[in-house]
This record gives sequence, structure tokens and C-alpha cells, in this order.
Amino acid sequence: MLLLGGFSIAAALSKYNIAKIAASAITRRCGNGIRTVLLVHMSIATIASMWISNVAAPVLCYSLITPILKAASAERSRASFGASQWEAADVDRRLSRALVMGIALASNVGGMASPISSPQNLFALQHTPIGWLSWFAVS
Repeated sequence: MLLLGGFSIAAALSKYNIAKIAASAITRRCGNGIRTVLLVHMSIATIASMWISNVAAPVLCYSLITPILKAASAERSRASFGASQWEAADVDRRLSRALVMGIALASNVGGMASPISSPQNLFALQHTPIGWLSWFAVS
């Protein structure tokens, strides 16, 4: 059910252009450097997956990066065969791959950091003598 809810929220974000507005607001506030964009979206994915399911969090985060991925593929398809356009297309391709893999990795890390993000974590919390704060300190 959590995954279905994540897909529903992601569809609503895309349908009403909320994802595009959020992506442009994130870029406007944090800058548009490749490393900055990647770090900010990975941080969002980590924090989101700590408090909601670590399976639903990437779905929501992918809806946030969809406008960036669409812009990167549009630039790549419009690029002519000049050297600078090929370099720009290569940067867009690397950014797209890094965003997708970065969100997957960050969601996995966030899923381990919180007891409520995964059912296995709750099971481990019930059968070990550590508490919530200890879980956060260890993770």
C-alpha cells in the first residue's frame, strides 16, 4: 500500500506541475551546479526515506527530478554535431545517470538510518536492546 501511495502522490505532483515548480525552486535556492544539484536531491531522498518507506521515497524523488531529466534529454536531442554541444550532451547524460543512481543510494542509506522506514528495522528494534536514539546514533 505504501508503494501505491507513493506512485499516487508522484502522479499528482506531475499532473499539476508541482514537481516542476519544486524542482525549479530547489535549483533556484541551491544553485545549478552539477554537484550541488546532485547533493541536494540526494539529501532530500535520504531525509524522505528516513520518515516514509524507503521504497516510496525514491518514487517521490524521481518525480522531482523528472523535469531535470526531460530538460537534459531535450538538450541532447537538439544538440548539433559541434564539439561544445557533444560535451554539453555528455554532461547532461552523466548528470542524469548520477541523479538516478544517487537517489537510489540515498534512499537506501536513509532507509537504514531510521527504524520506521522499513519493516525489517522495526523487527530488529523489537528484538534488540537498543532504543530509537541508539538506532540513530549507530546508523
